[in-house]
Amino acid sequence: MILTRLPPYGNVAKRFRRHASNDWHIGHYKLFGTDLHNDIASQIWDFSIEHYVFFLDNVGSLEDLLKGLDDLDPFVDDAIAVARNMSEAGFADFKLALAHEHRCSSGEEPESRMPVVFNDLVLPILFIPAMLLADKAAVSMGTALIRIMETELGL
Repeated sequence: MILTRLPPYGNVAKRFRRHASNDWHIGHYKLFGTDLHNDIASQIWDFSIEHYVFFLDNVGSLEDLLKGLDDLDPFVDDAIAVARNMSEAGFADFKLALAHEHRCSSGEEPESRMPVVFNDLVLPILFIPAMLLADKAAVSMGTALIRIMETELGL
């Protein structure tokens, strides 16, 4: 059963196996928050949407954005594509729009001003079924991402 369509960016199976052989270690764990600091939790198995939100809120440069997204490859291919096409000015625009989004979600601002071009960066497409599966199976989103990818790739 196909849960979602894999993004068409490069050889997904090869990149998936590369990370799986490295125990899904998140090399730039500090970008994702302090609870990913210890060895066990610095693996994708424990990754949650809260880690991704922390990452987007706190990333300070386009270079760090790309490093963090690379740690989540191949689950965020759509976000990587957006970030690779982004300039430093575009990164600044994204961070301002993200701050405005937080004000919208808290009710301080009436409507979103997030440019559509950043949608895949804010919520990568594979995160949607992963969040649903994680909730139903009572596992982390990272575990759900891995299981979805294994199912889709037939591994």
